[in-house]
Amino acid sequence: MTTSREAQRGDDKRLCGLSVSLGVGDRWEKEGWRAVVEAARIAELCGFHSIWLTHGDCGVDAAQPNPVLVAAAVSVSTQHIRVRVEKAEQPGHDPLRIAEDWSVVDNLSNARVELLSRVGRRKEGESLPGGPSDGVDHARAQILSTRHLWSGKHVLRAGPEEEEYSVHTYPAPQHADPAFWLADCGDGLGLRLSAELNTGVYIIDALAFDEIAERVALSEEQFWAVNGRPGRVAVAAGTALSPEEIQGIHALGVEEVVHELDIEAASGSLTEAITELAHANDLMAMSESARRE
Repeated sequence: MTTSREAQRGDDKRLCGLSVSLGVGDRWEKEGWRAVVEAARIAELCGFHSIWLTHGDCGVDAAQPNPVLVAAAVSVSTQHIRVRVEKAEQPGHDPLRIAEDWSVVDNLSNARVELLSRVGRRKEGESLPGGPSDGVDHARAQILSTRHLWSGKHVLRAGPEEEEYSVHTYPAPQHADPAFWLADCGDGLGLRLSAELNTGVYIIDALAFDEIAERVALSEEQFWAVNGRPGRVAVAAGTALSPEEIQGIHALGVEEVVHELDIEAASGSLTEAITELAHANDLMAMSESARRE
């Protein structure tokens, strides 16, 4: 029996993404920001399907850059590559301002921006403040409020003299239903919430192939149970995986395999590092057709 996902991927293009961790603290020099934009541009030319801008393994208390600004710079420097960005909003941030910031990026990218959130622990043994349930509730609320505002619906805000005004997101985004991803940190919270909210799943733990296969199967099972169809799954390719195992991950029917690029380690040789990854995954031959789509 052929599943709908297998049918969708009958013309398997071995989609690959490139992940870049945004720098924090004094060790991230100004050249790092330019390198992120340049890496996205090179990745697009080499046939990568997406660029993931994440916060890596930083702790929850670490100072974080504003991902909106980085995503905007990447968006205007590329034309086709999907721009997937880890959000960094805190509970006190106004959902209307959040939606409007990302709506600007959506317009700059011509509807290529997709948003990533994490649920549960950030580093080994570390959870979001308030415990896992608070992290789930926060992620759920952020996604639902952003969807509400992006769809053109109104919210009430107090005016100068406390009178209420009905306001909506401005500018309007290009697509009214933003694409969301939830990172699976290994505790199952991301998988369950993804099925509930109909988002993609990004498996980010450094796992052996058999463990990845189990996680992908569990995600599919939960998504089918809730939505009656397969979900979107992306897998971060750990350095311990062999080329054969990476191809095995593609064969599982995932949307794409994501390769991490260490911007600092690749300083001065970005083109060579990204090109090498592209060649290893047979992307160069497909880059011309990818640009035409």
